[in-house]
Amino acid sequence: MTWKKTFGLAAVLVVVVVTISSVRYFLLARQTDQSPETMSAMNLMRIAGAKAEPTVTRSAVGGHIDTNALLPYLLGERMPVCGRGGRYAIGAIDEEPRCTVHGTFEDIRRAKRRELLRRTMCWWLPR
Repeated sequence: MTWKKTFGLAAVLVVVVVTISSVRYFLLARQTDQSPETMSAMNLMRIAGAKAEPTVTRSAVGGHIDTNALLPYLLGERMPVCGRGGRYAIGAIDEEPRCTVHGTFEDIRRAKRRELLRRTMCWWLPR
């Protein structure tokens, strides 16, 4: 075998290994991103984005927002549903939206970070 054939074979082998590992990580990321907590965090961000729209803030009376004012800015023009059966509280303009099951976006982010830390580095800690 010449060095050109050896180099070509090695290059093909590297491409195959990189492809297999990237598909594995893509599938793993897809599984973790479809958890109810992640979906709830995305819904809370959508609600917060809709609350920030100028027409919604102008229509707020006494700091309270009408749900119908948010609907044009939400996906499908309807309120999202929590994956674990919770309900979303919109709150006043200066408050974060919150889920009755998962809490606010920051609560979900902290819980996800703790879970990831336990899973990767501190597996010996009690849950």
